[in-house]
Amino acid sequence: MRFVALLGSCLLALLLASAPAGAARKPITGKLSKPNYTVIALGAAGEKAVRAGRGRFKLRPPRGIPGVGQGVSLHLRGPKGSYAGPIVVARKKKGKRAVLGVQPGAKLGLVKVRRGYARLSSPLREKWVDASRTARARKGVPIGAGKFGLVRSKPPRKPPPGDLDFDGVADPLDIDDDGDLILDSLDRSSSARVSQQFIEGPEFQNSLELSLSGTVNANAGSTDAEIERTFLGLLAIGRSNASSTEIDCGRDDPATPQVREGLSYCRPGGNGSILRTPGQPLEPFPGCCDPDGDGFGELVDTIAPPFMGGGSTFFVLRYAATTAEIKTGQVVIKRLSDADGKEVATFSKTLQYVFATVPALVSYVDGTGNSGTVSYPVAADGPGMKANAFPVAPRPPGDPAAGHVLVTLTLWQPQRRPIEGEPGYSEPPSAWTDIGRLTYSATVETPGDPQSGMFSYKGCPQDAYSATGQPFTLPPPPAGPGLTHTVGDRPAHPDNTVTYTLDLTKCLAGTSWSAGETVGVQLLASGLRVFQDRAPGSAIQNAVYFELQ
Repeated sequence: MRFVALLGSCLLALLLASAPAGAARKPITGKLSKPNYTVIALGAAGEKAVRAGRGRFKLRPPRGIPGVGQGVSLHLRGPKGSYAGPIVVARKKKGKRAVLGVQPGAKLGLVKVRRGYARLSSPLREKWVDASRTARARKGVPIGAGKFGLVRSKPPRKPPPGDLDFDGVADPLDIDDDGDLILDSLDRSSSARVSQQFIEGPEFQNSLELSLSGTVNANAGSTDAEIERTFLGLLAIGRSNASSTEIDCGRDDPATPQVREGLSYCRPGGNGSILRTPGQPLEPFPGCCDPDGDGFGELVDTIAPPFMGGGSTFFVLRYAATTAEIKTGQVVIKRLSDADGKEVATFSKTLQYVFATVPALVSYVDGTGNSGTVSYPVAADGPGMKANAFPVAPRPPGDPAAGHVLVTLTLWQPQRRPIEGEPGYSEPPSAWTDIGRLTYSATVETPGDPQSGMFSYKGCPQDAYSATGQPFTLPPPPAGPGLTHTVGDRPAHPDNTVTYTLDLTKCLAGTSWSAGETVGVQLLASGLRVFQDRAPGSAIQNAVYFELQ
């Protein structure tokens, strides 16, 4: 907590110090061939984003760093809020390289917006080209264009500024910034970068929690309609220690009121909401929190579910959206202002994946003769529900785990929609992808306030998990307890299961569990945990009940 606040303060101070009075940079100007895009300039020391409502834009780029350069690369966010690709200013090596660098003061002229990228209609004067910012390309088009950077691209020995894998999609907007075809939010080698981006940018991940009777999972036979109907979730957005921080999700153009723009879950008139006070109604966002009336809601204090570890380091937005409305590739821009209301920095980030379903228990066995298989959908009084809990018993004397209740759980993985270039992708996506490389963990129900009769949940310790012979490893630091699956993303199929053993006795250490009593277990599948025990991106099956025999 202190680390986050300190880093945020240092970052903001650096940004303020980097733009002394009278040091305004010459603006970059141009006209896009299509209206209502946002132009994002990414430099060595920061970012600047401006809306090009009628196509024309005038953008003062962020300052550079001596020895790195003053140039920037330019990128587009489309009217609907998705990343629309880089602006290519030239090509080299017979189209095998695309030049993306632009110097301050450049006059780009007409910029033709294409699918996944944009290019100039006329050559740019040499003095305005930053040739150090290039990318691998095919026929002059960066290889990461149109795929949000999810392409195989080995980082070169000396990568261009801000583009580690040389694919043309700048790192803050790239969902796979090292080109290994692993989403950064799931890439163990990217954990340090993800952690830093969560503080600096709006690194945001969604969470989805469903009860056992409300569980949807493509491998369990849930239809698309059933999955979309239950698609209610949470979005965690990194906070900054600035006087004011707004999120720019796009907004409608007053000139064309019949056209809805931006991201439906956080734009004006959308379906996003927040919870600021326990027990109080949800408030519509951004309408609740837009004192200057610009359509961008402020990141205020919000209440987060316990599995998120509290809401102190991130803003939690609740949404009700289909997979067509919240999906990979969407860009949120965070705008930071000082005490006088002057914008001092912007940070952009691309949504990497969205949990559309939760992990689903297939079966369990306790090693003493008790076992069970789940048939979906589960009725409110079906097997595994509180009134009809699964029976379990402690291991007998002589067993290495004598006296302990161990359950071996087999689960189906959570799913997301395929990303362009992956198996099953079409327009729109028509298949599901089992999400790999997630960390599987569990929490158990424990008595809470005895007067209210409410329960709370506590996490199981690391020594409660075992998975001998299974493709699991320990979670990467600073992740909390659990087991990380080492198998990558793959097309959804009922044969794709994960299996591990959970020691419920160790999970319940310090509490009593007598014969005839039930305990509820939350089954979690999470992405990289960027702050100690906090897991802003989780899919949760809640709750499966076990009864001690």
